[in-house]
Parts: sequence; structure tokens; C-alpha cells
Amino acid sequence: MRREAVNRQETTLVRTVASHLALIYRAHGLEAFQSELDIILERISELAKNSLSDGDFKLYQLAQKLFQALEVPESHFDRCYKQLGEAISRSKTASEKCSQFQKIVLSYLAEAEAEAEAEAEAEAEKIPGLAVQVRTYLKNCPTEELRTLNVNLLADKFGVTRGYLSRCYHQKFDRTLHHAILSERLNRAFHILGDKNDKHTVQQVAELVGYQSANKFRKAFKQYCGLNPGHLNG
Repeated sequence: MRREAVNRQETTLVRTVASHLALIYRAHGLEAFQSELDIILERISELAKNSLSDGDFKLYQLAQKLFQALEVPESHFDRCYKQLGEAISRSKTASEKCSQFQKIVLSYLAEAEAEAEAEAEAEAEKIPGLAVQVRTYLKNCPTEELRTLNVNLLADKFGVTRGYLSRCYHQKFDRTLHHAILSERLNRAFHILGDKNDKHTVQQVAELVGYQSANKFRKAFKQYCGLNPGHLNG
């Protein structure tokens, strides 16, 4: 029973250490993480001098808890854990085992950072093109479709999430996508009302571009165009 209690304490301690390392990494980056890991591995190396198997067990425990704390994907976890196992079993001294542990963990994190950076750059390259496509679509879609269009429907149409599409548009044009949709509706209304051959009333135009309330339409139109819709319609 006493041994079980000790094991539980050790497991809790390792989990705490792993969480601490993960926090250091997220808050301060790889260099600070490495400095903190150096201290922890030095301690493990000292404790394992008299018992290499016990040192191996602590390193395996630390690896498992650390990868969990860092939310390493399962496929990467299996690969790294296998690599660690092979490196630790080949090493003859506690110091060498700890050195291999550090090398593999740091290598994985550096690789993960490079992949994340490459993905971010790829996404950044897509943003301008996607935003331009959306703006072109807004300008060319039929008024009947525009009157019921919203950000969710646009996101579905372009196969991305609402949040991602909104960020892309705002980053490219420095305006919200919701505002762009409303502006295009009012722009359509302006051209309809300005057409002397068109006989739509203000109420009909309001409904045509998606406003159920003529009063709300008049207010939005005046804010957008600087004049009352009736001035064009009259």
C-alpha cells in the first residue's frame, strides 16, 4: 500500500512538472522551455545514477505527461514515444538518456513550430484571393439572392467557417463582411430608385433588397447615401 501511495505521488508530481513545462512553452517559447527542461532533466539524471531502470521509468512518464499537456496529436505521440523508447534503451548512462530525451522533444517542438508557421503562411496567401472572390460574388449575385444572403450562407457557399471568412474579408478590406452585404443591398436599392424608367415604390424596393420595414430601410439608406430614398424615387 505504501508503495502504491508513493507511485501515485510520483505520478502526480510528474504531471505537475509536465503541465509546468507546457505552460512555459506556450507563454515564453522554445528557448525558455529548453532552459526549464535542462533543470528538470539534470535532477532526473542525478536521481537515476544509482538506478537506470528507475530513471528510464521517470523519463517515459515525463514524456507521456508532457505530450498530453502539449496536446500532441495521437499519430505524432506514437511516433515520438517510439523514437524516445529506442533512444533511451540504446543509451548507457543516465546523462546520455536525458540528453537523448531532450534532443527528441526539442526536435519535435521545432518541427511542429515550422509546420504551424508554414500552414499560417499558406493560409495568409489564401486570404486576399478568397476575400476578392467574395466581394466579386456580392456585386454579381442576383438581387433576389442578395436579399436573403448572410455571412453563414456565404461561408457555406465558399466551403469555409463563418469566423474564417469574416476574418479574411476584414483583413483584406478593413470592413466587416456583414457591413459589406448591407452596403451592397443599399447600393442595389440606389440604382433601382435612380432608374427613371423603374416604377417600384420605396416600400417595394425596401422589400426587394431585404428590408421588411420601410422605415428601417429609409434610415439605413440615408446613412449610406446621404439622402432620403424618396428624393430619388420622386
